[in-house]
Amino acid sequence: MVKLYDVRGEIKINKLLKKSIKYFLIISSVFLISCNNSKELMDNPLKMNSGSIVKENLGNYEFYDLINNSYNKIESNNVPLSYDIKSNNYIFNEEGKIKVNYFGKKVTLDNEKEVITPKLSLGGNYILYFIREDFLKPVIKDLSNSKFIEIKSNVAISGYLVDWLNEDTLIYYGIDKEKNNGLFIYNIKEKEETLLYKLDIGFIELLKVSNNKISFVQVKENHDKILKVLDEEGKIENEIGNVLDIKDVEIIDDTLYILGKIENNNYSLYKYKNKIIKRLIYDFPKIINLDKGLSTDGNGNILFMGSEENYNLNGIYLCEDETISIINNIEGNYYFIEFK
Repeated sequence: MVKLYDVRGEIKINKLLKKSIKYFLIISSVFLISCNNSKELMDNPLKMNSGSIVKENLGNYEFYDLINNSYNKIESNNVPLSYDIKSNNYIFNEEGKIKVNYFGKKVTLDNEKEVITPKLSLGGNYILYFIREDFLKPVIKDLSNSKFIEIKSNVAISGYLVDWLNEDTLIYYGIDKEKNNGLFIYNIKEKEETLLYKLDIGFIELLKVSNNKISFVQVKENHDKILKVLDEEGKIENEIGNVLDIKDVEIIDDTLYILGKIENNNYSLYKYKNKIIKRLIYDFPKIINLDKGLSTDGNGNILFMGSEENYNLNGIYLCEDETISIINNIEGNYYFIEFK
């Protein structure tokens, strides 16, 4: 059984974090039984490229694949949400239910509960999601044999600050029973939990894994923020101070692309390489949709959404060699499909 503990007294948090983190979860032991899980062959399993998007129009959804800097409409009854490149497995929405294409078979996760923030593991063999009962409960399922995973953890996990580090390892932020405050990893196969990185002070408000690198924003007691990047062993590779607000981070080779606000500049797209920060967006486009985040194309270029007039209607923009160009000028309500 999963219990909720409020650990806000352990860490001083600001109003922004209080709004985004309402609950703290401690997983002492999870004993889950198999649910009603249907497996049927998919009529037309999707294959897609990084940077693909879904367009919403009056409750209807259209899927567009990105090929050679051009968006091509794909006829499909599925609304893809997240895609694993290695396996071609993906999460999709079908008639309001969250399902998974698992190697050409349709897997229904839950017939009764609302599935919240589903995340596929790298390789597409596991899925993590939350369900809402009397509290938010994390669920991890092994898709290969339709079994739920039993987890034993001593950590109070903070909100949804959880991601997949690799094929069978989770990374999350929280506090353990010994009052260690930091990032922890849990290996599903070995059933081992390890403190990867201990915070000296403050708390974490953003956590993301990108290209085997871990990026997070540490907020200190005086509200100063630091963007840090770790390798899989917990070693700091990059550290950027004077961070005001970070919405998203993408890591390509040895370069960080940051969507947010740094120092006294405006919200923009920034490039960080060799300890030098460079602002990439000035007047074009006039509006950047921060809520839509970042994506990448197959060539390692950055994609983002913006507009010349309306924040709620977005075109798709490409950043290539520090030059910004629009590759889809038909404004609409789009979102990027998450790629692993």
